[in-house]
Amino acid sequence: MIYQKKSGFSLIEVLLATAVLSTVLIGLAMLLSYTIQSDTQARTKVTATDLAQAGSDFFRQERSKLGFNRLYLLLSEAENTICLNEISQSLEDHIEPEANCYYDIEVEGIAVGFQRTASMSLSEDLIDIEIEVSWLLDQNEPTRVSSVSSRLQLRPN
Repeated sequence: MIYQKKSGFSLIEVLLATAVLSTVLIGLAMLLSYTIQSDTQARTKVTATDLAQAGSDFFRQERSKLGFNRLYLLLSEAENTICLNEISQSLEDHIEPEANCYYDIEVEGIAVGFQRTASMSLSEDLIDIEIEVSWLLDQNEPTRVSSVSSRLQLRPN
């Protein structure tokens, strides 16, 4: 009997190569998914930081426009925390408390629900304002909330 050397791969070699390739491809797919999710979370945090900064800028503009004493008077008439959803032209529009302070902004093609509030403490010569922006980390897990804040102290000129 003469044995001829056959070229090619055996069934076990093909199955083993397929298993290794599948494992590598699944790992790469998971890594890609994690990278996309991390990128979206980072962009959401950048958006929230921009919203907090815009809230601080709003109060700085109001102090410049109204003056410290008028701003102090308006804020002393308000609740300790006010809603700053869509920032309008005037502080008076934000004095009335809103039941629902969430609004959606699109981040990476996904609507993210943000809440922007301003908490204030007033003393005779200082207005201390903390702008907090919070959002849901994952639409599927409504209990996972994250937030960023910006602190602002206004004094008379």
